Amino acid sequence: MEFRSYLSPASGFQSLQFRLIENKLGLTDKSRVVYNQTSYKNAFPVPNEQKELINSLEEPTLFTLIERWLERTPGLDDPDFSFYEGYKQSVAQYIKFLQNNAESEPNPTARQAALEDVKKNADTFRSIIDEKFHQQLVARGERRMSHRAFHGALMIMLYREQPRFQGPYQVLSLLMDVDALITKWRYNHLILVQRQIGNKQGTGGSAGYSYLRSTCSDRYKIFIDLFNLASFLIPREFIPKLTNEMKMRLSVAKVERTANEDDDLLSKSKATDSIPADLFQPIKS
Repeated sequence: MEFRSYLSPASGFQSLQFRLIENKLGLTDKSRVVYNQTSYKNAFPVPNEQKELINSLEEPTLFTLIERWLERTPGLDDPDFSFYEGYKQSVAQYIKFLQNNAESEPNPTARQAALEDVKKNADTFRSIIDEKFHQQLVARGERRMSHRAFHGALMIMLYREQPRFQGPYQVLSLLMDVDALITKWRYNHLILVQRQIGNKQGTGGSAGYSYLRSTCSDRYKIFIDLFNLASFLIPREFIPKLTNEMKMRLSVAKVERTANEDDDLLSKSKATDSIPADLFQPIKS
């Protein structure tokens, strides 16, 4: 209390680096909690800082790049294997399985509760199978990824034991780690503020503790969809079976090589005569 008045109006709002990190990860203005009815950009009146902020908003974000990458997941709609159609059928079988178990419950009260759970499960799965429903959730801010990218992430999660999906699965896990660590940082900051100044107004003009508490919510998670993937996991026996062609595609990780390296590789291995040539084509990144 003896020196705090000298800090005003300095605050965390003036951290250009933190705003750049948020923007480059993919946090949108729509997800931000507005303070004092003004944009966070107003805290950076210096021209070169404004330019950095604008550039960070105009360039493709990490979220955008990950979304585009997931939309190209092999197997989403290949001629010999459609994950979407297979998953939709598997979910229907799984829900039927749950319903049969619920209906066989002898206790009327327990049976009714079990049937209610089955209905809730069906509604949850409908939100990923029905594209229009998914788009409604995106419009409300409850989901961020496109319908196709969400399916790509789910396919990687379900078939993560396949060699070609092991790397992507690790990438998705690390993206969740980034979100989790930033959320922990925000929460630690929140607790520090509460202990030091209680509910007093922040030096930057925000509501202080109340404002910071709102930034610890899911709306500030860039990859919230990845956290929610677990809601759509189904028992292994219900997971759509991969075709032989798709198993072959996912059994070898494609690596980008030069033409000379490809020729050298082919000359050293006779076994490649029986391997489809497209396995040696580079992944488009």
